[in-house]
Amino acid sequence: MKKIISKFLKIILPNDIYLNRRDNYLFILYSKIEFFLKTFSLRIRNFKFLFIPSKHIGSIFLLEKLSIFFKKEKIDFFLWDACLLGALRNQNAIAGSALDIDIGIIFDRKKHLNKIKSLKNEFKLKFHNNFNSVQLFHSWGTVDISLFTKKKNIIFITEDVALGKETNTHNPKNYIKKKKIFKFKDFIPFKKAKIYSKKFNIPKNSILLLKKKYGRNWKIPNKKGQLYFT
Repeated sequence: MKKIISKFLKIILPNDIYLNRRDNYLFILYSKIEFFLKTFSLRIRNFKFLFIPSKHIGSIFLLEKLSIFFKKEKIDFFLWDACLLGALRNQNAIAGSALDIDIGIIFDRKKHLNKIKSLKNEFKLKFHNNFNSVQLFHSWGTVDISLFTKKKNIIFITEDVALGKETNTHNPKNYIKKKKIFKFKDFIPFKKAKIYSKKFNIPKNSILLLKKKYGRNWKIPNKKGQLYFT
């Protein structure tokens, strides 16, 4: 059905708009219906999941799947970006609409790269910015893993930073590459915080890091689309 919608939009829309078709209302509506049906089997496993948004349902089960994988491979991961925001705001859920799961690891290419690549058995993988991040694509959702490099007392990462309002389509023209540097001591030792009623690692000075990225009003969410999971 998505292919049919895409072909129809290609005929009726200008090329620039077609390239951003995932922002089209018809495409978004179909995607929401499709994803609800995909997650229905997950909902009926636990009654309290029945009426929460589909993206959060997928996130719950993907986090569980990844937790098992990283524990087996002895790799510590931590909540980052929207996941960290939701945990520190006591939402007990990913902040926002949970378009993806944001986590991070302090990345050692020799030790970790092949282990992460082994996830290809269950996910479609896409690395970015010379192994500074990797996206995992699954029928239940998308995972963004930030791969931080440690050098002496700092860790750093190169990210794609949006020039304006972000969309569902990652158009390179709308982003610039930016190297971000952090103090290693602000991450280690990890602390714990909850999302979806399970504890995960978070950086030691998470509040400081959130203020640095989102400003002093990081605690105040955009009320639209926020889930407070109980």
